[in-house]
Amino acid sequence: MPGGEGFIYGIDIPRFRDSDGDGMGDLAGVVEKLDYIASLGAGWIWLMPFYPSARRDNGYDIDEHRAVGERLGTVGGFEKLVEEAHAVGLRVMLDLVLHHTSDRHPWFLASREGEYPYRHYYHWRREPRTPEEDPPMFPGEEPGTWSYDGARGRWYRHSFSHVEPDLDLDADEVREELARIAEFWIDAGADGFRIDAAAPIAHENAGGAAFFDELRDAIARRAPGTVLMGESDVTPDESREYFDDGRFDALLGFTLNNRMVLAISREDARPVAHTLEALARLGADRWVPFLHTHDELDLEQLSDAERREVMERFAPLPGERIYGRGIRRGWASMMADERAHAMSLSLLFAFPGTPLLIAGQELGMGDDLGAPGRSSVRLAMQWDAGDGMGFTSAASSAFIRPPQRSGPRAAQHVNVARQLRDPDSPLALVRSLASVRRPEPELEIAALPGDDPSPVLVAHGERGTTVHNFSPHEVELELELGRHLFGPYDGGSIGPYEYGWFEAR
Repeated sequence: MPGGEGFIYGIDIPRFRDSDGDGMGDLAGVVEKLDYIASLGAGWIWLMPFYPSARRDNGYDIDEHRAVGERLGTVGGFEKLVEEAHAVGLRVMLDLVLHHTSDRHPWFLASREGEYPYRHYYHWRREPRTPEEDPPMFPGEEPGTWSYDGARGRWYRHSFSHVEPDLDLDADEVREELARIAEFWIDAGADGFRIDAAAPIAHENAGGAAFFDELRDAIARRAPGTVLMGESDVTPDESREYFDDGRFDALLGFTLNNRMVLAISREDARPVAHTLEALARLGADRWVPFLHTHDELDLEQLSDAERREVMERFAPLPGERIYGRGIRRGWASMMADERAHAMSLSLLFAFPGTPLLIAGQELGMGDDLGAPGRSSVRLAMQWDAGDGMGFTSAASSAFIRPPQRSGPRAAQHVNVARQLRDPDSPLALVRSLASVRRPEPELEIAALPGDDPSPVLVAHGERGTTVHNFSPHEVELELELGRHLFGPYDGGSIGPYEYGWFEAR
């Protein structure tokens, strides 16, 4: 991915920093914290949706694509954020939600009344498809993917929620509108876009691939070098259509994520080793590895047996699972053992590509299983141990919930102010990893020892070697290594969950 130095720092703006005391984070709050983000070693910030929205789906139910939500700021505020971010060496990526709108969007309101040309902007049918023919994306939350609209007297399609009708991207007018939206935000200063729901766009519309070509062409005419990162939960073999003709610069690394979780669960590095070898054949630097996104930890690419294995280890209780395929626990909570958590952070930075951390993951923040659905991992940022956690000066906020006040990952224990003073904290580890990491164009991978299981991953590159132990047991190793750079492992046998970074031999 262009700009591979550093990492991507994902920000859910309403939960990040409230600058005006209304209990909701805003663009100005992000500006206040840009120096902190840059000090972590990030190269990008990814801003999740900040558009006008009723926020029934964390802001992805968009009412207007070329504006900023009233409590979050203004377009001028976004332009200032970009200017300030560039001044401290950060590039700005924002969510481009092209698959659907909210049911309050002017396009949908006009479409349901049959107005031209909006009547063709969405998928309408006289009779719906059954859930068996067209299964819902979120089982248990929606009975199907079609809902009846009385004004139009027809059924409309919604892959996600009934409040998010799907756009018909086979309509010329829709594709032109969406290209203009991208151009608007490029003009406002965006350096790149995360294309939300790229896989449904590609597969639910006959001309999905052609649309991506048109979008890339429009963006390139406006601002060559604008980066496109796709959210597409596909296997390496399925990814080719996204990289053909330069459609995307990078894809989120769901395959690597699934195999990493399986490897840690099994205490066996081989699932990761095999996946890295497969990705290398397609250009491993095109993938954006992550520990956990702002959604559930989706294990869709594992087999049923593998998924059960991971669930039994990391989500043994029904309330910790979601949609029959995902885990709603936070990453640090899942790891439990602080040594395993530190090893996983090191592993993330050792992978090829440009790593992604969601705000708070550099601290090891927890989860709130009392919150509904995927909201369990969408916590307000814990800046300090004060009443508002440094997030807000408001007396109360919908984004600060009771579980963040108790337990080992509560704000009084896990916060930025405290970890800035602790050289052994997760925050200090992330800073060190970002400083020692150098993107590798190609890696030679080995899982050691060679018997079953093989708990140690060794990755040799032009710039150095990394070694990671996926198990809570000491493992005997005989490796020829360069000068030790970083990490508790410095040669010989490797201890439980130890990791080490070394110069090239």
